Amino acid sequence: MKSKTDQGYTLIEFMVVFALILVVAGFAIPGIQSAVQHSRVETAAQTATFEIRRARQLAMDHRRVHTITFTAPRTVTIERQETGGNPPTQISQIQLSPDIAFNRNTVSTNPDQLVSSLAIDFNGAIFVRFNPDGSAVDASGQICNGLVFISRPGDVNSTRATTLFGSTGRVRGFRHAQKNGIWGWQ
Repeated sequence: MKSKTDQGYTLIEFMVVFALILVVAGFAIPGIQSAVQHSRVETAAQTATFEIRRARQLAMDHRRVHTITFTAPRTVTIERQETGGNPPTQISQIQLSPDIAFNRNTVSTNPDQLVSSLAIDFNGAIFVRFNPDGSAVDASGQICNGLVFISRPGDVNSTRATTLFGSTGRVRGFRHAQKNGIWGWQ
């Protein structure tokens, strides 16, 4: 004969627990979605920064000019310039996440005091060449600085920027954020 404590849970107890799980999930899902979107933007910005550094390092290691091109909306390509008039060799081509693009959003200031109104700007071009000495040059061979903006279109809070100083090859990543009510680069 079974005692009353061996009967298990009632339907009402099960429904109360299930309702509590739904309420907690209802609060957690938007936070998780926001975290996933933030993670995608961070990953894309880090990828762009890494690929610029990689192109520079490849140029120095192989002692050949390497070109990195940022093609809208989200493609990054590295090519090695071959000698003897041969066509360039593609080293890599990366597609960023589908919800990310090279996009400035409506950010009015630039990090590192570089001036541009474009989402990708290496002296007006979407590519930069790294010489074997590590310097970055434009199509005419002049040392150039550059900016690449990455974000989710329409979301100013997601804006990230990567800057390049051509003479030194220094690459830095920034995020556009609000601190004490003031927007700036961090």
